[in-house]
Amino acid sequence: MKLPTLAHIVASGVLSLTAWAQAQTPAALPDTMTFVVPYRAGGAADFIGRELAAMLEAHYDTNISVQNKPGAGGTIG
Repeated sequence: MKLPTLAHIVASGVLSLTAWAQAQTPAALPDTMTFVVPYRAGGAADFIGRELAAMLEAHYDTNISVQNKPGAGGTIG
């Protein structure tokens, strides 16, 4: 049985670190996202959803549209 050489050990370490670094890189966000509020427009849930969408837009630097999908006690949204 042949023992690994120093070059093999270093190469496997570099490949491991490269794979780990790529796994830690976050995926790019889409240009536009949709935030669904499961209740009608004008209510408290709509107000909170729009405020939350505005905060997320500022944090992630992307466009977020708010859609209201009322009905069935919030199940549709």
